[in-house]
Amino acid sequence: GARGVLINVTGGENMTLFDVNTATSIVYQAAGSDANIIFGAVIDPTLTEQMRVTVIATGFGTPAQVQPVEEKEVDFIPATPGKVMSLFPEQKEYPVRTAVGGNGRGRLPVFEDENRKIPAYIRRLED
Repeated sequence: GARGVLINVTGGENMTLFDVNTATSIVYQAAGSDANIIFGAVIDPTLTEQMRVTVIATGFGTPAQVQPVEEKEVDFIPATPGKVMSLFPEQKEYPVRTAVGGNGRGRLPVFEDENRKIPAYIRRLED
C-alpha cells in the first residue's frame, strides 16, 4: 500500500461524521496500518445526498534506498572582534504625552456629543 495518504471528504449539509468515518475507513484498509494518513472534511451546500472523496497517495512500492551523505572537513576562519549585532534593537525613550484639556487629574478629556460629530483629525487641527 501507500506510505502517505491525504483524504478530503466533501459532502452536503446532511453529511455526518459516520459518513466521513466510513469513507476514510475504506481508504485506511487499502493503504495499510503503517501508512501516514491525514484527512479533512468539508461541507459543500451545493452537494445534496452525495459525497466527493479525494485521495492523494504516495510512496508505493519498495522503500527508497537511502544514500549515505559524504562527510567533508570544513575549515572555519575565526571571526575578528568588532561591533556585535544584537537581536534586540536599542530601546529609544519617548516623552510621555499628557492629556490636553483634561481636568488636571491625568484623565483623558471628556468629549461632548457636539465634539464627537467632528472627526478627530479636524479636532486636532483646531488645537
